[in-house]
Parts: sequence; structure tokens; C-alpha cells
Amino acid sequence: MRLPIRYTTTLEDIVGDGLLLVTREWGFAPDKWGCLGFGDEGKRNAAMQRIAAEGRDAYVVVFTSHVKNDKVEKAVAGRVLGLMQVNAVKQVPAATYYTECEVVDPAELEIARYWKDKIGGQFKWPFGIRGIRAWLFDDNVPTRQTLTESRRRAFDIGTGLIPMPQDDRMRLGQPRYKLFEVEVRGLPFRPLQLRHPNAIPHTNYVLVCRDHAALTKMPNWKPGEVLVKVGITSNVEERINHFNNEYAARLFGLAFSKYDVRPSESEADARMLERSLIEKGHRIGRAAIPPSEELPDANEFFFVKERDEIEFIIMRATAVG
Repeated sequence: MRLPIRYTTTLEDIVGDGLLLVTREWGFAPDKWGCLGFGDEGKRNAAMQRIAAEGRDAYVVVFTSHVKNDKVEKAVAGRVLGLMQVNAVKQVPAATYYTECEVVDPAELEIARYWKDKIGGQFKWPFGIRGIRAWLFDDNVPTRQTLTESRRRAFDIGTGLIPMPQDDRMRLGQPRYKLFEVEVRGLPFRPLQLRHPNAIPHTNYVLVCRDHAALTKMPNWKPGEVLVKVGITSNVEERINHFNNEYAARLFGLAFSKYDVRPSESEADARMLERSLIEKGHRIGRAAIPPSEELPDANEFFFVKERDEIEFIIMRATAVG
């Protein structure tokens, strides 16, 4: 497993107003298991329907039972192990995900206790929900002090996902319990630097992706084009990190780099210039990503011919647009 960058944060900083669920597992290794596994298709589908109905980001806290169990390593028994953000839109294929190397490490399939009969017989978790991001707790976090109610429902949780009780969330969300981000198998690992919630956006930026190998994976891309993203922010570097970690960017392997930046005297001035840049994009380029609830600023992404990239130098765009 690649050593994680120890940028620590708290549960509440990550989840915010997202949906927070909890489940009991034998362990938690997102670099080997890029998904949450289910033994029953109906329970997997019910979990996905719950997540989809909420219409918000969904996160799952993973813990192990405190009851003696030969399936759980003694060192992690009765511990809160980590957090996984999951995607209920693009599900893992129902009966094949565990054979796909990009989702599960093939070495995991050689572990006998993961099979009901014998290796090659009946696998215990043939249904999955794909993970997008994952975090581990920076220190041992006992369930006794944090998931008081959840651990009492260990049997129910072991068969699916349930909303985390509010009291448990308050205890686990204390600032002393820190998490750091780790890689999810099969996805690029770019730790997310969370933005300051009270920052005022006042800087215009233009980002560009010129990686043809990645762009060819996008359905509407044409040879000779680059992908341009315009917008405003309070912190350009964090914004670049944020967009490089959007699900679409991770799915296609896109990586944006800074093309041009211009601070404005006020948010109003920055938004006026942003509109000018968007109009420029519609005039000389074409929309790259269809509008959606998952990506409300999709209209700020454009495919532009390489020779027209220069038109997005901010001062030039302002002068002519």
C-alpha cells in the first residue's frame, strides 16, 4: 500500500451535510478492496436505493465487532477503522466485480475464509458498491467510546448499511479523532485538500488538460482538442486539487493544470469576468460535459482546439470578450 499523505481532518469536515451510514466488516483495506461487498443482492440494491433517494454524497463508516471472532484480527477487534465515500450511480457489476483486478486485489481471492465452501466455490460477497474515496483513522478508535449504539446493532449492520445514530456521529465527529486519506484500488490517488467554508471567491482561473491519452476516454472529445475549465475561487491550488478529484476526473484519469490566474478586487468583479470567460468558451469551443445535478458547474468545461487555447489567457479574453 502506498504511504498516505498525512493530511488529517475530522469526520464532519469530510462528510458535511452528506449522508452518513455505518456498517460492520471483518476489516478495511481500500487499497485492496475498492468497494463494499454484500452477500445478498437484495440488501445491496436496498442500500443503493437508499443512497440514490437521498440525492447527496454518501459516506460509510466501517467498524469491527467487539465480540470475539476468529474472522477479525485481534489488533483491530472493536475498532472504528475508516470511512469510504461510495457511488450508487455506477454500481459494480452484480456477480463479477470480485474477479476484476481493478476493483479487488486478486491475492484477496486466495484467502480461504472468503469462500463459503472452498476457493472457487461460492464467494461470500458477490455483490458490491464501488468506493470513490477512503480515509483511515489516524489512531486506534474504540467502538466502546464512539459507536455505543451502532455496536449494539452489530448483527443488523453486518447484513447491510444503516444510518449512523446521531449520538454516535457526535462522538465520532470529535476533533480528537483524525482521519487521513488513502488510495482506493483502481482509482488515481490524489488526496483531497478541503476548502475553507468561509472563504470568499475572488480569483479567476483557467485550467487545462492536454493529456490526449486521458481525453480519448471522454465520449465527445475530438483529436486536436484540449479540455478547458474556467471559474472563480478563493484558493487556486485547492481548486485544482478539487477538480482533479471529482468523480468524472478520476473516472477518465484527467488531470488539470493551471493555465492562467487573475485576482479581482471583489467577488462581483470576479463573477463578471467569469461570465465573460464562459461566453468565450461557448463562442470558440463547445460544451465538454452535459449539465447534471452531480456537476452543477458543467457549463464551465469546454473542448477547445489546441490553436485556440491562447484565447483563454484572461487579459486577452477580457479585451476581446
